[in-house]
Amino acid sequence: AVLGEIRGRQNAYGVSGITPGTTALVAPANTSEFGYNVARAINVATGRLAAGDVILLEQQNVVCGSSTQYGPVEWSQTIFDAIAQATSLGIIIVEAAGNGSVNLDSASCLGRFDRTARDSWAIIVGAGSSSSRSRLSFSSFGSRVDVQGWGHNVTTTGYGDAFNPGDARQLYTYDFSGTSSASPIVAASVLALQGALKARGLRVATPLEMREALVVTGSPQGGTDHIGPLPNLDAALAWLVSRIGGGPSWRPFESFGGSLGSSPECLNTGASQTDCWARLSSGALGWWRYNHSSVPALVSLGGQVLSPPSCLNAGGKLHCFVQLNSNQLGQITRTGSTWGAWQNRGGSVRRRPACSSPDGTRIVCLATNASNKLRTRTWSGTSWGTWSTVASTLTAGAAPTCYTRAGLIECVVSNTAARLQFLRRNTSGTWAAPQDLGGSVYGLASCIAPSATTQTCFMRGSGNTLRRIHYNGTSWSAWENLGGAIASDPSCTNSGAQPNCFAVAANGTLVQKRKAPAAWEPWVNLGGSLFVSRPSCVAPTPTGIRLDCFARGTTSDLLHRADF
Repeated sequence: AVLGEIRGRQNAYGVSGITPGTTALVAPANTSEFGYNVARAINVATGRLAAGDVILLEQQNVVCGSSTQYGPVEWSQTIFDAIAQATSLGIIIVEAAGNGSVNLDSASCLGRFDRTARDSWAIIVGAGSSSSRSRLSFSSFGSRVDVQGWGHNVTTTGYGDAFNPGDARQLYTYDFSGTSSASPIVAASVLALQGALKARGLRVATPLEMREALVVTGSPQGGTDHIGPLPNLDAALAWLVSRIGGGPSWRPFESFGGSLGSSPECLNTGASQTDCWARLSSGALGWWRYNHSSVPALVSLGGQVLSPPSCLNAGGKLHCFVQLNSNQLGQITRTGSTWGAWQNRGGSVRRRPACSSPDGTRIVCLATNASNKLRTRTWSGTSWGTWSTVASTLTAGAAPTCYTRAGLIECVVSNTAARLQFLRRNTSGTWAAPQDLGGSVYGLASCIAPSATTQTCFMRGSGNTLRRIHYNGTSWSAWENLGGAIASDPSCTNSGAQPNCFAVAANGTLVQKRKAPAAWEPWVNLGGSLFVSRPSCVAPTPTGIRLDCFARGTTSDLLHRADF
């Protein structure tokens, strides 16, 4: 009956399975040689399968201290470990919730179905009504149950109550039931989605991507006992294509060459012009001028630098500031079409400086020193002032991020306690005391200004998630966790009047989080083979449709991908 639901032949006779083209293999849970051993069966199957393939567990286990009530087999730690091993290899496990009517969130379950404490990455399936999508009385339930399938009224092969001509090969039923009938519906749904992704030339979904797709796009359940939604294949496929394929408007990655020794820093310097800089492996500063059309040539600006640069337009000139090998502030300026010589602006600089202009003429640089204190120096338009200390009680844990708003310079920096500190320099040049914005955040912030009075900052938070905090013109919001699994600091920009954030994942792919008008969209994997360092993504036309992302490739070249 289970196999009939999944792969009943399309031959104009009997039933057709949901995925009749599937190749089916069976790994018995009970054998004469090894007895009843579900973990062994999972391991046998795992050894034959590849990432993207599916294991359906048509088994249940007594759970939560009972000797008669049935729930998911992963109650057993040995079976849980076998499942977790399979899913870690990219194999998707679909597991029946069991027919014991057990509340898996009850205290007697010892937290074994609390996914915040123990998560095998399996998709656990409850049994729902074919009409109301509410829990059928026998189905186990709880927050760990991800989705549902029909738990009754399923027509498939076997049994013979619907048709029995006396030939065992021609037995049919119209009422296959239980979480046993529900789970194959979900397993076949997963197989159909993987096949559709392959047909589009995309990679298969991971266990977590598939589970999230089914949950967030499914048809909502009825009733109050949680068994999750019923899969909606059209919606789930659109969700997966968006995440895995990055959408149809993203162009392929292209290489701009070079041998980078740092993450790139990019700045829009014209309507159809983006300049990028990075420290090269030689120690010099590299420069690319991209016209949004042809591949730019790499130009070495010389110098011996240790950090990515902070670049800006001021006084009709293009300025870049870095940490020099001497641990002092270095500056190089482009006047007209010519880059000048490197200038040493002194100080004790560690990490990338943050330089900005409050009025298009003056320049204010803020940097950490060897003691992780903040120091600043200002260019008046004609001369440099002396170095001075800002917020002497603050000990920085990362480089600062600064931006200009309404003639003010505002900066954020995480301290050594991983709490974000906000500093403001007023129009008279006085720095206010730092404001503690809290959070558990690390690295370099990326801030955007949706309007003249508001701003939003994004950072990498604990658990490698993306965190967001917003200033509404009068006060800062609480931190918002946007999820994800990012390994680099984020790079965020406004495009189409909506924020877009990018980062590099631990597997070296570029990932995107975008806010639609109504809500944040799911994370999208844009692929690539990247060095785990912060990308630099810009929107040359913030209210338009173009995005450009630049990142350091695994061979240390400058990679570019555009969306327009």
